[in-house]
Amino acid sequence: MMFSFARTLVPVLMAGAALTLQAPSASAQSAQEGTLSGLTLFPAQGPAAEGKHLRRVSGSINQLRLEGEHNLKSFHVYVPKGDALKLRGLQVEALSAISILPDLSALEIYVNDRLVGRMPIDASGGEALQTFSLPAGLLQEGYNSVTFAARHRHRVDCSVPATWELWTAVNPANTGFVYTSGYVPGQPVPLGELGALRGVMPNAVGATQIALKGPSLTDRAHLDRALEVAQLVAAFGQYANPDMRIGTQETDGTGLEIIVGTDDEVAKYQPRLQSGRQVFPGIRLFEHPSTGLLQLVVEADNPAALDQAIDNLASRLQDIPAVGSPEGLRQFKNQFGYHVSPNERITLADAGVPSINFTGRQMNVEFPLNLPQAMFSGDYSKVRIGVDARTLNPLSFDNRLQIFVNGQPVASASLAGEGVDPVDLLSIPLGGFSAGRNDVRFEFTTLAESDEACVAAADGNYDRLYFNSSNSSMTFGSFADMRVVPNLSAANMVPPPADNAASTSIQVPAGHPEALEAAADLIVASAAMSQQVKPVSIKRINGFVGDKPGLIVAPEGLLSGKAKQSVDSIRSLRGARTTSNPSPVIAASTEDGPLTADTILPDAGQTTSSSRPIFSRDSLEDAYLRSTGWLDSGYDTVTVWLRKYGFDIGGQNLAIVQGDPARADVVFLQRASDLTPEGQWNALLGRPVKQETWTVVTGNTIEDLKFGVDELLGQQRLSWLKGDTSYYNSENGRIVSGRLQSPTYYADAANPLNWQNTRLVVAGMVSNHPFEFSLFVIVFAIVLGSVYLFMLKRAGR
Repeated sequence: MMFSFARTLVPVLMAGAALTLQAPSASAQSAQEGTLSGLTLFPAQGPAAEGKHLRRVSGSINQLRLEGEHNLKSFHVYVPKGDALKLRGLQVEALSAISILPDLSALEIYVNDRLVGRMPIDASGGEALQTFSLPAGLLQEGYNSVTFAARHRHRVDCSVPATWELWTAVNPANTGFVYTSGYVPGQPVPLGELGALRGVMPNAVGATQIALKGPSLTDRAHLDRALEVAQLVAAFGQYANPDMRIGTQETDGTGLEIIVGTDDEVAKYQPRLQSGRQVFPGIRLFEHPSTGLLQLVVEADNPAALDQAIDNLASRLQDIPAVGSPEGLRQFKNQFGYHVSPNERITLADAGVPSINFTGRQMNVEFPLNLPQAMFSGDYSKVRIGVDARTLNPLSFDNRLQIFVNGQPVASASLAGEGVDPVDLLSIPLGGFSAGRNDVRFEFTTLAESDEACVAAADGNYDRLYFNSSNSSMTFGSFADMRVVPNLSAANMVPPPADNAASTSIQVPAGHPEALEAAADLIVASAAMSQQVKPVSIKRINGFVGDKPGLIVAPEGLLSGKAKQSVDSIRSLRGARTTSNPSPVIAASTEDGPLTADTILPDAGQTTSSSRPIFSRDSLEDAYLRSTGWLDSGYDTVTVWLRKYGFDIGGQNLAIVQGDPARADVVFLQRASDLTPEGQWNALLGRPVKQETWTVVTGNTIEDLKFGVDELLGQQRLSWLKGDTSYYNSENGRIVSGRLQSPTYYADAANPLNWQNTRLVVAGMVSNHPFEFSLFVIVFAIVLGSVYLFMLKRAGR
């Protein structure tokens, strides 16, 4: 999002972002009640608006947390048809860190890029709840944009680490547009158009509840159909944080209910659902006036007609254009990041980043990018980055710009002198990015000499850095779009069907609804992010699961077959730990003295059965070190830094692994059946081959598994999974990924003779077969030398 000042430059507390606004009066800035940009600002009276009285912002708890000295985040809110004039207020509830200095801190709120209110930040009063009036005509039917811009200053500390303590959390349960009048409770109202499915109300934590209902769910085929409808709706509304409810489990009154069945089955379930007009034959949509709950009914005379009705629904949804304000449509379109094309140069303004005059000690600029789903994340191409960041006042010489992609550092540059020139000064490998959504963060430190003698209320309140997003750019090269198996990604979470089956097998243990709902969460989120709907076949299995290929979601203790072997292979890579085989991980320094991997975490066999980890921490480290070549290359030490939430394992971009595996962490693995060399060659040439794929999602317990999947989706980090093995830490949100199985390259996604694909395949073959490659080089050198000697003799020399 790009903002620019209009009319006059107003010296407000939040002047860090250049924003399109009308200048507020001085009285509005000083008074809690008064006029701001012609709007009335008043504290919310009584309890917060809720239910149908509130159209909630679409962000989750994690997404609505603004951290650091400066942070700006935008979200969309869908306004149903006919409701734009009924929504005349914006309610915001927020809580801030106690270490924030109120006099130099504030939260500004923008609707469709127009300033509508400013909230003081004072944690001593607990949660702050205010409602801001909206002028008529500001909201439009469809998508509208809501932006929160936070400016924080620490009470007593001017150091960079102190900025990590600053945050403001906006409460999704009580934040959204408020209706001018309440709704009288009554029977569900039939709706005549499907566009309302883009306005499914999020629940109190920001997730989209989608409940599959009806007695027909005992029919496995109906459950599969209902899950296909849920995928269609999620892709239509881009609901990447679903909270799936299956069967009789109650919802909180928001979200969407999907009922699929024959006419007789729907009549037995709720006869009233057959009343009212149909959107088109076989499809009815209802809204509950008191809560905003939507009910989508798919019914027909027989199963074949049901399948046809679902096909018709898919076709109708594709033909419905998105509507809303330009700002809201832009936010909806870029929800998963700006869509990057091959050989494209984009400015950071294109990606929604504003230009900023920054007054603090550390500035974080965060934005998502969306790369093609067919792009292989191991591509060897480069991304050139140009940053226009100018220092406005003298800074110390130890300031830097660091760039992170999906939580991993990829580049850095010095900010000494006048700043960073807007040239292609940084080049990072494309392999640091993933297919689909990528979260990019630019981290600027802007310390001055005055920060050494800190008087927080007086020092540092001046512009230090100007970041020009319109003149900062990222230039991408060409993408290799070869399909690779195995390959964890949002698009590949549901693997292709096996044995020419019509649908992918989804295997969960019977009697554990949390496992089924976790699988449904992943299936629906994958559809939303990849815009691909995949037919699935749910199999609830008594006993152990994982013998057949497909998506397997179960705790580690209930895995069998290939799924269990995949987890065991990670554990077995650790090997015996004896005095002659010391730990490959040695702590550099902590307050308690040196640590080894054995003291960080005991082995799996040394823990109780109730908290037995999936595998020991050491085994994951060894597995990843081996996959990156560190152990084979003779490197026997890396650096361990003790921090508040766990241990950062340094060296070749190893991510954080939490020291306590008994938490609700989740492991994602994808494995494929081995192909013969002839089979791999046939796949590369585009000939049909048979290769079965297992995607395994597991945790210590069913509860851990469901909680971890919910956290992963709430943080929008499904696209962070890479390689064929990923370990997600639910406490700090970090992910370790690696590739432990040699990949198979398929030509069905691209021409194998294309140079971008050929270089990738050759590099992969060399890295996966170093012995054979070395032998080939030796034989080639001998043959070349023999030919050379033979030619010399023929020439008489």
